[in-house]
Amino acid sequence: MTRAQQTTRPLLLVAGAGAYLERAVDELRDDELARPTPCARWTVADLLVHVGDSLDVLRATHDTSRAEVPPLGTDATSLEHGIRVRVTATVQAAYAASPRTTVDIGDRQLPEELLQAVTALEMGIHGWDIVSARGIARAMPASLASGLLQVALTTVPADDRGGQFGPPSRAPEGAPPVQRLLAWLGRADPSPGPAPEPARRKAPATEVYPSEALRTCPPAAQHPEE
Repeated sequence: MTRAQQTTRPLLLVAGAGAYLERAVDELRDDELARPTPCARWTVADLLVHVGDSLDVLRATHDTSRAEVPPLGTDATSLEHGIRVRVTATVQAAYAASPRTTVDIGDRQLPEELLQAVTALEMGIHGWDIVSARGIARAMPASLASGLLQVALTTVPADDRGGQFGPPSRAPEGAPPVQRLLAWLGRADPSPGPAPEPARRKAPATEVYPSEALRTCPPAAQHPEE
């Protein structure tokens, strides 16, 4: 089996999620930066800073050379550019990494292919957060949502999510992959129907998802009032 055959699935998810995140920030405007997002108390600007920081962590983990990228700006044009640069660098670093490499992230060691899957999930779900906050027509492709759903079911536990995600809600029976993904990650309102079943795994999800290195925002309902 060739290296390309071994890495096609996770790398396709990385590339697809990166492209979706780039579409999410396309033609970003300054008047959108103060809008609320599905992440409690985070504006669009706050979320973009978080995404930039997360991509810096992921890129540096994929790429031991730790190539530098310019700092994020504060206006819409600079933020859009900064996210695009980081997406490109992160996808390139993921493609350049060996699929058999074990990498350190936070206090854990992950196989490179698993890190690629988590990278795709991080970019994809935050792409949806940004699209939702901006109110723009940028539907997540069904094939991407289906792949990210399998990643989420494997790496994000149903309970004890450590504040990273809200509790899973129920997606209607026969719901499309994107709705099931959002429900599993606590980003959809509960509705009648079965919740997705977690995929079988050799280790608990809490030992897989790098919770300390990537602090994914939970929905508003998960934050106590200040």
